[in-house]
Amino acid sequence: MKRDLHPGLSFILFNLLFLSNIHAENVNEYYKTIEGKSGDELRTELYNIISSEAVRLSYSGLWEAYEKTDFEYEVWDIYSSCVWDVPTDQASGESAGKQCDNYNREHTLPKSWWGGSSSAEMYTDIVHVVPADAYANSKRDNYTYGECSKVNITFNNGGKFGSSSANGYSGTVFEPADQYKGDIARIYFYMMTRYKDRDFTKGDGAVCFSYSDGKADFTDYAKSLFLKWHGSDEVSDKETTRNDGIKSVQNNRNPFVDYPELADHIWGDKKNVPFSFAVDVSVTEVDRDSENIKISVSGADILISAEKDIDIYLYDISGRIVGSGNHISVDNPGIYMIKAGSRSRKVMVEF
Repeated sequence: MKRDLHPGLSFILFNLLFLSNIHAENVNEYYKTIEGKSGDELRTELYNIISSEAVRLSYSGLWEAYEKTDFEYEVWDIYSSCVWDVPTDQASGESAGKQCDNYNREHTLPKSWWGGSSSAEMYTDIVHVVPADAYANSKRDNYTYGECSKVNITFNNGGKFGSSSANGYSGTVFEPADQYKGDIARIYFYMMTRYKDRDFTKGDGAVCFSYSDGKADFTDYAKSLFLKWHGSDEVSDKETTRNDGIKSVQNNRNPFVDYPELADHIWGDKKNVPFSFAVDVSVTEVDRDSENIKISVSGADILISAEKDIDIYLYDISGRIVGSGNHISVDNPGIYMIKAGSRSRKVMVEF
């Protein structure tokens, strides 16, 4: 994420978002108390934010909740490319003999790792309890995530099941498809924040987690693996859509989807660097993507250019177009969305 500050005007560029998901909630306001914090202090403050007003769903209620978090035209399944219908393809106790028989509720952090008590909040936390192909889910079982050095099964979306000798771990692992590795990593970052005082070290949980003096954390294996996946697979449109859906049903969010760099400020190479919403960079800073888009500011004017000939629009928070083209003037401070070609960027303007 790159940001730029200029005299009289500052703006913050965020990761790719669906333009259709522009909403009135100021996400910065939700996280405002994390400014200036890093490391364990930052994790504790995020814990306070995402825990204080979270509501608990029932286990049966997850089925209905998925329609708001994981369903647009079909169910979003991270373990397969099967097409699911809501609710007729839900598994209701029956087994699956092959892929695409049905889908069920997958605890990405297996229940057995904490004892499996249905009274525990994480039993129904929809951030990590996701819809998944029941056959692939049964093969994953209670094994940890990892990268396969020897593949026994390949699933229809590219996920794998087999043995690992990577990252210092030799054992059976489930490797999600490349397009969902970052999703899994950010779910685990959430779990290590939302439940930072819980013991997840039973069984294969000890491969990923440590627990000492009432504090949970990642093992070196898991920290290295998930930071790698987090960096190689950017936040997707589906993740941002899902995060908004989670807020609507569980009343909290996954901060590592909203601000991916938070992981580095807690577990990565910025652990001792205070997080800030506004970081000074040079006026010539470029925000690059597949269309090589450059955004710069002069006074109250936003200047946007791209190597390709693309349509450029500026929307306000209600979704109303307030300008178009390569040179757009902003009259009022607030949150806007720049849509340039296939890319969208959220912009917070402060005079």
